Amino acid sequence: MDALHFREEELDYFYKVSQQLDGELTVLFLRDNTGFAIPASNPTAETDVEFVEQMIQKKMSQQQEAYIEKCKEFIDACNRKNYKVTLQEVHEWSTETIVYESMFADLLLVNYYTTQVPLHEKGISGFIEDVLINASCPVIITPDEYKPIDEIVFTYNGTKSSMFAIKRWTQIFQNLDEIPIRVIYVEENNSKEVPGKSFLDKYLSVHFKNVSYMKLEGEPSNAIYSFLAHKVNCMVTFGAFGRSRLSRFFRKSQSEKVIKMLNIPIFVTHP
Repeated sequence: MDALHFREEELDYFYKVSQQLDGELTVLFLRDNTGFAIPASNPTAETDVEFVEQMIQKKMSQQQEAYIEKCKEFIDACNRKNYKVTLQEVHEWSTETIVYESMFADLLLVNYYTTQVPLHEKGISGFIEDVLINASCPVIITPDEYKPIDEIVFTYNGTKSSMFAIKRWTQIFQNLDEIPIRVIYVEENNSKEVPGKSFLDKYLSVHFKNVSYMKLEGEPSNAIYSFLAHKVNCMVTFGAFGRSRLSRFFRKSQSEKVIKMLNIPIFVTHP
């Protein structure tokens, strides 16, 4: 969670998910110590070096005051709403910090707004891609507003990674066995049959009571995006991320568009 841009709506979303899983919520309160600009003019300082030092001290002091105020807002919100949350302050914000912490978590929640801080030169796409590729646990990219989930969409193409995502979601959200499951498959390589469907049927029938399939046509990333574009009360799983390459659906040119345009939680993991 971006400390200097803390919003109660983000806290509410994370807490509702943790309660749904009957889990414990730890919030990484991330602080950017590098994200400020220095004016070009120096009307009072005798030298440029002196001016820069003065401005850095001023900016750091202002940032410290803002950070303390946001910490107070966070604690006040938790007390007011009776949220039991562990607050972990992180004073050096980097993707490596988040990835390391993910080794000790079952699930990582990242709100889209967290990626808007101009901390990484790679921008929104770079931040999301780095976290999704390197995280040691499943990641959910959350929309800004929490909405009840009444359908789960499993993307599946017969690969190990797509099945791994389905299994990890099933293991984490064990208490959602009555929610409708929609498995979507995009026809590839002229194959109209869902790969391994009989095995998939058997696996899903053990865990869920309402499972349906939908076959899509066209280029996979476009077909899936078009299907999800108007969805609201659902969550979608993707397992096509690897540690050495991006999935076709989250290609570098499309990842920012997907995250911005899909107003649903996106569950991503990889073997």
